[in-house]
Amino acid sequence: LAERIRQAAQDRLGPVGTVTAVDAEPGGTVTVEWEITEAATTGLTKNNARLGVMRIMTAVKQVEAGAGDDYQGVRLIGRYRLPGSTEPAIVVRLRFSRSTVQQTEFSDLRYLEAYELADAAVIHPAFRG
Repeated sequence: LAERIRQAAQDRLGPVGTVTAVDAEPGGTVTVEWEITEAATTGLTKNNARLGVMRIMTAVKQVEAGAGDDYQGVRLIGRYRLPGSTEPAIVVRLRFSRSTVQQTEFSDLRYLEAYELADAAVIHPAFRG
């Protein structure tokens, strides 16, 4: 299950990010970690983060539906190497309940709402706005 989610998420992410880890056990919480791709401007990099959320969630929703929707919720952890740092830091941390996942359409057209769609969100100041 974890490998299917990883592959589907990476296929959907395309150039906006790279999946680095997936943890998914039947009946548990699905956790997807990814690195956000740096873009030409700060604004475009922020957009990559939001698009990444939408694309990963679309992949998780699709794979889980095919696997019987046997999960409690989804956690997303997005990392990015901030200026002046040597290692990527967590800049996006989101939690989605199973009901939120099932009731939400995660379309690229809604990417500006990516963080608001989550049941809980912790966003680094550099990635807000």
